[in-house]
Amino acid sequence: MTIPTNWLLLRGLAREQRHWSEFPEVLARTVPGVTVHRLDLPGAGTECQRSAPLSVPAMAEDVRARWLALRAQHPGAWGLFGISLGGMVSIAWCGARPEDFERVVVVNSSVSDLSPAWQRMTLGSAGTVLRVLATDDGLTRERLVIGLTTTQCRDTEERARTWAAYQLDRPMRRANVVRQVLAAARFRAPAAVRTPMLVLIGARDGLCHPACPRAIAERYRAPFRVHPSGGHDLSTDDPVWMAEQVRDWVGGAGSRPAGLGPAGGPTRPRRTSGGHPPAGGAAGPALRRGPRAPHGPATRPSKTIVDGGSIPRRRAQAAFRRDSPRAAGGWKSPPNYSIRAPPSGSIRM
Repeated sequence: MTIPTNWLLLRGLAREQRHWSEFPEVLARTVPGVTVHRLDLPGAGTECQRSAPLSVPAMAEDVRARWLALRAQHPGAWGLFGISLGGMVSIAWCGARPEDFERVVVVNSSVSDLSPAWQRMTLGSAGTVLRVLATDDGLTRERLVIGLTTTQCRDTEERARTWAAYQLDRPMRRANVVRQVLAAARFRAPAAVRTPMLVLIGARDGLCHPACPRAIAERYRAPFRVHPSGGHDLSTDDPVWMAEQVRDWVGGAGSRPAGLGPAGGPTRPRRTSGGHPPAGGAAGPALRRGPRAPHGPATRPSKTIVDGGSIPRRRAQAAFRRDSPRAAGGWKSPPNYSIRAPPSGSIRM
């Protein structure tokens, strides 16, 4: 399997490419030899003057039309990385056109036929979401967004001012936000996604219940990794952790097709004496050491990688309820990283 030398990043609901902040630079520095690119969903960022489509597959085709020109300028293998709504677009894209990408990473996303509406947007977040949609003050809106989607952000005020300035520079119309919400609400899982997939999850996501991305991993027999203290916007909470998961996956455990162990056998998560996956999302080394991959040696997987396809969803949901921040009293925060990225364009290291 070819390792991507180019990665395309897609942001989520009511966000644009500049909201990735330092993550593109961190990814380029962490994964050797890659170039990182960003494109906006229709209706956001550079595309703010256009109307957002009312379906996720239509969004995928819109972005793909612009990506084809980018691919012509940057030959080589490509990977796709999407967070939240960007993750839905990534799933739809790879389901329809598996030949476009060698790998796809989906972060804190959800699908309507795999998860109930009250998990896709948690009941606790509904009031904040309504306040975000109702307010006309950009700074207030971004403070609310950061409070809802992050757990580790230590520069809330500075970041809120920066993000409010993005809205003044490239204003996203409220109608386009609503159209994105409607498209996301109706999105259904493709029958198959043949592109190898990795799912990343923030265990303290207050917007989209962590059971939702776990359901995606289970549906497509994809490995998933859990950040025990991360929120919905993992690129803000811990960009280094996200980049390291991509590096480890493409260089080691990810060299096998998703959900398959050595010799094509299904992998199984480590269980505790009680028969359940270990607490806190760190489910132990579920992917066993396999034969050497053609492009490099097999490596011992991170202890937070598990085979999502082998855990029943009800058991995964029970584990999250048992080990939620409210039950466990929270987790220690990871260090804050202060790497700054250019405002737009491609990044190569």
